[in-house]
Amino acid sequence: MIHYFKINFKLCVCIFIVSAVVLPSEICSLTSLTQLWLIDLQLDTLPSDIGSLRRLQKLSVRSNRLLFLPHTFADLVSLQWLHLAKNCLSELPYQLGNLKHLAFLNLDSNRFTAIPDCLGNLTSLTTLSMRKNRIRQLPDKLLVAFSGLSKLDLRDTEIENSQEHWKVVWCLLS
Repeated sequence: MIHYFKINFKLCVCIFIVSAVVLPSEICSLTSLTQLWLIDLQLDTLPSDIGSLRRLQKLSVRSNRLLFLPHTFADLVSLQWLHLAKNCLSELPYQLGNLKHLAFLNLDSNRFTAIPDCLGNLTSLTTLSMRKNRIRQLPDKLLVAFSGLSKLDLRDTEIENSQEHWKVVWCLLS
C-alpha cells in the first residue's frame, strides 16, 4: 500500500538535499527555510537569488565545487552558521561582512591565499576555521578585528611560524 502526503514546502524550515548537480532556483522561494544542507553534491554555483532566504540561519554547502558566492549571499541577514569547507573558493564577496549575526564560519580546504578582509567586519563571529588553505600571513588589522573570536583554526596553512604573530593570536583568544 502506498501512502501519499501533500506537503506544503512553503512552510518547510529545514531541507537536506541528497542528490543534485544544479540547485533548482525554486528553492529560493522557500521563505520559511531556516536550515539548508547541500553536502557533497558537486555544485559549481548557487542560485543568484539565494539572498531571498532571509530567515536562513544555518547553511552547509561543504564538499562541492563552488568557485564563488553570489553577491546576494550577503542578503542572508539571519545567517548564524555557515559551512563552506571543501570547495574551490579563493575569495568572498566583500558584502559578506554585512552578515551581522554570523557566529560560525568554516572555510577549511579551499584556495584562499589570505584571510578575506570582509571577515573583519563580522562582529558576531566567534569561530573561524580556515585549515588547509594557502594562507601565508596574518594581517595585523585582521588580528585586531578578530578580538571577539573564541576559536581561530589556521592549522595546515602556509603561515610562517612567526612567534610574535602567535603571541598576538594567543592573547586575543585568551
